[in-house]
Amino acid sequence: MEETPQAVSPDALALALLNNPDLVALRLSEQVAQESVTSARAQLRPSVSIVGSAGYQETFDENFRDTSVSAMLQASIPLYQGGATTSLIREAQSKLQQSRLRTHALERQIRAEIARSWFTVLAT
Repeated sequence: MEETPQAVSPDALALALLNNPDLVALRLSEQVAQESVTSARAQLRPSVSIVGSAGYQETFDENFRDTSVSAMLQASIPLYQGGATTSLIREAQSKLQQSRLRTHALERQIRAEIARSWFTVLAT
C-alpha cells in the first residue's frame, strides 16, 4: 500500500514567512506606505498652533520693572488646494497597493518554495 504524501510542515512554513529578510523588508515598506497615506490625508484636516512667550526686564538705575506675557492661537483650515492634496492621497494609496501586491507575491513565492522543498524531502 502506497503512503500518501504529507502536507507541508506548518512549522517550516511559519518560520519561513516569519524570518525571511526580504519579506520582513517588504512588510516594513508596506507600513511606511500606510503611514504615507495617513500623512497625506492629514493635510486635509484643520490645524491649530499655540505660540507663547514670556519676558521680564528689570533696570536697576531707575527702579523700573517690566513683565510681559503673550500667547497666540492660530488655526488654519484648508479650503482649496487645486486638487494637489487629493492627488497626493491617491498617489500614496497607489504606492500602498503596489507594496501590498509585492508582499503577497513574495509570500506566494515562499510558500511555493517551501512546498517544493518539502516534497523533495519526502521524495528522497
